[in-house]
Amino acid sequence: MPRPIRERIAKQREEIALSDESHNATTTRKPTSGGYYVLGFKIETTDIDEARKQFPQSQLLIWQPLRNSDCSECVLHKQAKTVCNLGNGAVPCDGAVLGEAPGSDEDEHGTPFCGKAGMFLRRMLRETGLDWRELFFLNTVACHPPKNRPPKAKEIKTCTSLFLIKQVDLVKPKAVLVLGNTALRAITGKKGAITKVEGSIISKDGVRYVLCCHPSYVLRFKSQENRQAFKQNLVLFHDALYPRTTEKES
Repeated sequence: MPRPIRERIAKQREEIALSDESHNATTTRKPTSGGYYVLGFKIETTDIDEARKQFPQSQLLIWQPLRNSDCSECVLHKQAKTVCNLGNGAVPCDGAVLGEAPGSDEDEHGTPFCGKAGMFLRRMLRETGLDWRELFFLNTVACHPPKNRPPKAKEIKTCTSLFLIKQVDLVKPKAVLVLGNTALRAITGKKGAITKVEGSIISKDGVRYVLCCHPSYVLRFKSQENRQAFKQNLVLFHDALYPRTTEKES
């Protein structure tokens, strides 16, 4: 792992521990049973297609003020199969995962992080002790950009104001894993390279934003170093959600 990333992660983990120790914070994990979450509502099956069939349509009411399948506020709607592809997961929840934009698989199925990068991310989250079913997954922009191009500044600004901020307000996470340059720009309002700041945490409005490269980057540029850095960023996200207590067990 590159030394700057390792040092940033170590510093942030230390600051998290000190911050929560000063508040005598002790966090414990709640056990999770089997099931699938669709828009935050648990369905007693681990099969996504069956989950969609079981999902009570009346529960969608909480999202109706946000979802707009006829949205035409930017050009992304013109070629998208799923317009206004909002987030999916536990609501409310402690942790959220913020990506860049729906890929072709997400556009086809209308579910964030259901493609190859999403499956890789879920596996890595599990390796760090996080149950992805307890998290909320969403993207910075809600429509698939043509040819998988990066979202433009206007598209990021439009989707952030119309959908992203409101989804985060509904979910009420304690920490958000920020994946990639587009998500970084949505949080900071500035263009930047996530690889230069990954392993850092931005605290904003009581939420910890953990900066991390996108899983597609790790899959594209395969190396043990990139994979290790990515996993350590997920460990940092875990610590931001569930700080390690320094209290001695009795």
